[in-house]
Amino acid sequence: MSLRIPRGFARRHPAYQEIMEGVRPTLKWLKPADFLPIASVEARQEDPIVIPAGTFVGIVQRTGDAIASGTYALTGYNPGYATYKMVPAASQAYKLEYTTRDTDTTFYTPGVINIDGGAVVAAAGTSVSYVGSIATGGGVKPMGIVYNDIYASWLGAGYTNYDRQPNIGLLMRDQIIQVPCLNTNEWDIQPGDLVMVDGWDAATLKWDPGATPSTVNAVGRLRKWTAGTVSTNTTEAFVQLRRFQEHIVGRCIRKVLVASYSSASANASLASTVGSINSSHVNFEFRPGGRVQTVPGLGLQGSGTQGIPGHLLAARNDGNGKFWALEIAVSTY
Repeated sequence: MSLRIPRGFARRHPAYQEIMEGVRPTLKWLKPADFLPIASVEARQEDPIVIPAGTFVGIVQRTGDAIASGTYALTGYNPGYATYKMVPAASQAYKLEYTTRDTDTTFYTPGVINIDGGAVVAAAGTSVSYVGSIATGGGVKPMGIVYNDIYASWLGAGYTNYDRQPNIGLLMRDQIIQVPCLNTNEWDIQPGDLVMVDGWDAATLKWDPGATPSTVNAVGRLRKWTAGTVSTNTTEAFVQLRRFQEHIVGRCIRKVLVASYSSASANASLASTVGSINSSHVNFEFRPGGRVQTVPGLGLQGSGTQGIPGHLLAARNDGNGKFWALEIAVSTY
């Protein structure tokens, strides 16, 4: 047989292959973890959303960053599994907050999987288990930010002919995004600041997507890198700086005052306040959009929102009646 092989024509296989571009890769093997609480239910198809758009996400690791306590059986990183488990990113391990949305069987039977033991969620409450590493403080390292709402991965398991998101895409770099400021640490970010995912200094950190954002409930959100403090011990400081570096997601290039309304309730969202304000409370940048007549309550940019774009209506009152947005040059590597 060797005499039949044409000399010099054997197929050469270089150890290299390009598979996709890296700005917004579409990842067939990435699925949201089935133990994530429900953030909201999409009104039209009544499908549960577990990770809202605009959340920085990562993968639950098997070695070093495994689920550190509890008895949930399936870890996220294992070449033997067909998928990787995606969860919100944070620079600290965090717990999950289950609510009545997770025990409601209206939209799914038998219910959301509980990270504590792998059974369905029987009652509202905070998990015992953590997502991310406690021992090393590694949290969940950010891969990118989701630009679509992410729906529960168990939809396809419960309904074999229904798979709403067969592929999930992430924004990883080379784009400028505009996101509303939701808590103290995001209000603290200024143009030029290097930003990382939040959570590193929280004594207790949790993921409760349906609750009011705060520094405790800050999973998947931002904090400026220079806010981090490190040990005076040289060795410990190196370890902590290395951890911070792993969680950098970009740089702030602009901070925008969206609206100012001194009578706004403490920590109120702009969505709940927009019905009480007029164009004089809105940044000049957005006022022209208010000339378009829209029906109040639909959330469409126009007269119903005083010209404020819908993606900024989640902004929260900073305590001084001001609602801010950040423009971030995203780069997770």
